[in-house]
Amino acid sequence: MGRHDIQADAQRVFETITAGGVAILPGDIGYGACASSSDALQRLFVAKRRAPHKRHAMVGTYELHREVHVLGSQEQEIVDAITIDAGLPSPSSRPSTRIIRS
Repeated sequence: MGRHDIQADAQRVFETITAGGVAILPGDIGYGACASSSDALQRLFVAKRRAPHKRHAMVGTYELHREVHVLGSQEQEIVDAITIDAGLPSPSSRPSTRIIRS
């Protein structure tokens, strides 16, 4: 096996995601799945056959979070305080609404 071409791999991942696709990234103990739209996330979770009641760890934009996550008003206020008021990133693990419809 030859050396990895990290620059070319990163470019392919970037191009795939920005074109609305999904990228699967290998890791030491598992993998990461990357997408940048709710439609791409939908396709990813349908392909994985992931049940809607299962939690999904996601990192994304605030807009994407608002589109796909199920939160009560108190929970949403907490996310808003972290992401909007404090300007911090907020990875999340919550059930989703749109995602995982098969």
